[in-house]
Amino acid sequence: MNKDFDKYDKVPSNFCLMPYLHKAIDGNGDFKPCCVGETHVLDTGKEANINFIDFDSFIASKENKDFKQKFKNNERSELCTRCWEVDDHQGESHRKRVMTFFMNKSWEGGESKIYSLLEGYFAGTTPWQDVQNELDSIDTPWDLEIEPGTTCNFKCHFCGPHASSSWISDQKELYGTTAAEAAKATKMGHWALDSNLWHSDVMYNGKKFHLMGGEPMLINAHFKFLEKLAARPDADKIRMSYNTNASTLPPVDVLQNTYDKFNSTRVAFSIDGIKDKFHYQRFPGNWAEAEANIETWITTVKNIEAKIDPGWSVMNLLDIAELFLWADSVKRKFNLSDKQFDFDGHYYFGPYYCPQSLNTEQKQQYKTKMLADLELLRSSNLTQRMMDRAETTVENMINHMMAKDTWSQETEDRRNYRFRGLDKIRKQSLADYLPEVNKILGLYGV
Repeated sequence: MNKDFDKYDKVPSNFCLMPYLHKAIDGNGDFKPCCVGETHVLDTGKEANINFIDFDSFIASKENKDFKQKFKNNERSELCTRCWEVDDHQGESHRKRVMTFFMNKSWEGGESKIYSLLEGYFAGTTPWQDVQNELDSIDTPWDLEIEPGTTCNFKCHFCGPHASSSWISDQKELYGTTAAEAAKATKMGHWALDSNLWHSDVMYNGKKFHLMGGEPMLINAHFKFLEKLAARPDADKIRMSYNTNASTLPPVDVLQNTYDKFNSTRVAFSIDGIKDKFHYQRFPGNWAEAEANIETWITTVKNIEAKIDPGWSVMNLLDIAELFLWADSVKRKFNLSDKQFDFDGHYYFGPYYCPQSLNTEQKQQYKTKMLADLELLRSSNLTQRMMDRAETTVENMINHMMAKDTWSQETEDRRNYRFRGLDKIRKQSLADYLPEVNKILGLYGV
């Protein structure tokens, strides 16, 4: 539990900033309270989706207003069960992290009136009603998290049609997806290529935008939207943020001129391994192209806040040292500050890729290698920020791996089926690309 939140625990027990400041749109066009929330449902009983209702109409809808009213009444919305479950077990839920980030100015809270009022409330000088009145005055969300469809040129090993249109053919061959299911996934997933979202008043008035994938750099319509944002009088207060597979660059003019009109441009590069390991995990990614594109971003955009953002899984936890050493070399090569270039990372919870699904002996082997990698990094003269990130990564991933045992013979059989099946379809072999992983998993003879 993040002890910082203790300072902010004076708010009503079910309070969350997200209903007032944030909205998310997922890859198939569903409107959600945030990335961990469930899809909003309209009064008609139909799920709120951009294919059925435009974004501005939904924001002004009775359903959205009723959703906010529940939090004003300190009630629990049924769309937010993941947070309530964590809260009920004294964990650090997403809503609590958001409050901590906001008050620490890590979520761009410091420039807003609501931040000042909350600061006064926690100091005992501002009544809660003043905070609530200011929240009630916010008609549209400032912070917008958009997955602009599932259009993607990669079929990453751990992904699927839910996030990549390129995955549909492999899904069909591997699991027998029907033609009708594939057609529906394609139609739903390509909504952002030419969508009224890019003409939305709510979007135009946003303050912070986070675009993920699919692959957002393939959505040309959003670059025209950026040009509109860049023409706003307050463009220098806008914050852009991306997750990208580093395969595709924005148009040259956007890269050279548009982004620097904003306050900052955060770019998280989805790099799970380098060289051939990148190609295998982020199939059919080309490492030379990805590395060149990352260098173009960090040498062209002046307000860049870049970070390497691997998804930690059974496929790359044995390569922590290799990945950190490469990232550190990029930082040194271009003499980048911690703000300009950082290292993050996140867990994969999928049943076949999460390290919690390893058996006891396999977990011990992974732990031994991770600790050995950490010792290697400690003797490698990493920049301090990278070393700090490496220490935290190894500690967190070992704790995460050991915290729960989800292994079963069925899970192992399904993982083996998936790995062997994808190897056959893609004419590859885990043993060739990730031999250490193969040795521990025992997928192919060693």
